[in-house]
Amino acid sequence: MDKHSEVEIKFAADKVTLKDYHDFVASLTGEFIKPNGVCRIDRYKAVGGKDTYFILAGQPLRFREGGDKESELTYKQRKSAASIADRVEINLPFKKGVGGFDVRALLGFLGAEEDFEIEKISYIYHLTGQTKTTTVEGHGQYTAVLALYDVTDEDGKTRRFLEVEIDAESSLCTPEVGLRVLDRWRKLIQNRLKVKGPLNQSLYEIYTTKGKTK
Repeated sequence: MDKHSEVEIKFAADKVTLKDYHDFVASLTGEFIKPNGVCRIDRYKAVGGKDTYFILAGQPLRFREGGDKESELTYKQRKSAASIADRVEINLPFKKGVGGFDVRALLGFLGAEEDFEIEKISYIYHLTGQTKTTTVEGHGQYTAVLALYDVTDEDGKTRRFLEVEIDAESSLCTPEVGLRVLDRWRKLIQNRLKVKGPLNQSLYEIYTTKGKTK
């Protein structure tokens, strides 16, 4: 899959409890994800961190600190007004020792304006599945990254979201096949966890106070 593609769907999930979420993932070992009905759960992690969004030349940039890796600057852009399921995503990870002060100083000198900050606590599963299509290029193993996460804004209000992403770096299927896989996930999630959606707003679009959405 194109490493600069983000193939993902997101749901509002304020009524989904952690137990609901973990029970749902546990049930997937007997579900549809591979042709033989088996889904392999590779790993699980719970992480917290802070995302700060900046506006540079009218475009949003996300600076992520904390979590389970070094800080990272990310640019995302819609490919369609109708859906955020397939977007451009470019990640620039920083080497160890590059602090938030350095990144903020650079963005400031470039003329970036800080928009808002959010705190996130995420509960993340990595799962391996297999998809088959009638074309050779469509065959391939994929990694689904399933995340339930709580977002706290600058006013202290917390909302919960659920998303599933076809990981660009480790998945062998094309973005088009990934979107078809996501539709199967959508049906299962809506059926089991009773959520509405998917959303057609990114976190940036939900929380921005001054940015221009694309």
